[in-house]
Amino acid sequence: MPIYEFECKDCGKTFDHLAPTMQATNQKAMCPQCQSKNTIRKVSVFAVANAQPAGAAMPGGAGGGGGGCCCGAGGCGSHN
Repeated sequence: MPIYEFECKDCGKTFDHLAPTMQATNQKAMCPQCQSKNTIRKVSVFAVANAQPAGAAMPGGAGGGGGGCCCGAGGCGSHN
């Protein structure tokens, strides 16, 4: 179930709304503060869960050693 961030145009409150169905993703959410449906869905960031602990080596040798880019430790030099 997707969680969307909304802003109430009447009172200005920003809140999260859980959409239980795909049909509900296109509907306006009710503001929990003033019960208005004069709301807009905001663009929000998303998170990605990682099953590996921080610093664990990734397949192919990337990660683990730092470097700060997609190439892993040492890098390939294409991002300079």
